[in-house]
Amino acid sequence: MIFCGALERHPALKIVLAETGIGWLPYMLERMDDTYQKFVDAPAYWRAHGGLPLTMPPSAYCRRQVWAAFQTDRVGLRLIDVIGAERVMWASDYPHVDSTWPESRKAIEENFAGVAPGPRRQILCDNARVLYGLGR
Repeated sequence: MIFCGALERHPALKIVLAETGIGWLPYMLERMDDTYQKFVDAPAYWRAHGGLPLTMPPSAYCRRQVWAAFQTDRVGLRLIDVIGAERVMWASDYPHVDSTWPESRKAIEENFAGVAPGPRRQILCDNARVLYGLGR
């Protein structure tokens, strides 16, 4: 979606990565940005092939248009500054058998140990409210 230019062409498009976890995102963002830089460093190739369809690094598109949800992901929460707390949402995955329910409060306490109150509230409440246009 990013490298083909879809997010460049459709800046209002919102993508939610549901049930994916978040711990893998920092590595992928770094890898995509490294690849993008290699593309930028090859301007002759891109001129010959219609141009590079991106005007900014892939991580910038993610921070602008992509949200990711997780149930339990202590590693991901330790790397939240790389991902951006404003783009992460917690989910219980109820009523599926692998959900945190009926132990969701316990899962939240265990996963969010050490997460500051601001990002914690964003991830548990505010991000979904804003993304989906829900009332307070």
